[in-house]
Amino acid sequence: MARKANVGDLFNVARVLNELDVKSDIVSICEGTGTTQEKGFDVIFNILNKASQKDVEKRIYDVLSGPFEMTAQEVEKVDIDTLIQLCEQCFTLKTLINFIKRVSN
Repeated sequence: MARKANVGDLFNVARVLNELDVKSDIVSICEGTGTTQEKGFDVIFNILNKASQKDVEKRIYDVLSGPFEMTAQEVEKVDIDTLIQLCEQCFTLKTLINFIKRVSN
């Protein structure tokens, strides 16, 4: 069971996303057409794609370990369905995106 993300978690997410240089991609996706769920998948895929290119996978595990209330090593082994459920418990996509837009300006 995960907890709701707190301010510290959001700043950790923002730091990783800035490192990945995905702010403009996220804003573009969110301003485009599609459902919130479709936009969410596009944002997640974009982040995963850039993370694999920039070798920050371990930092993402560290960031998620806080709200998921598990170690980074446990996060790495979570199956995809559980990952989606944990993310839904911790983060509201709309809130996260609005936060990223504001702290990145």
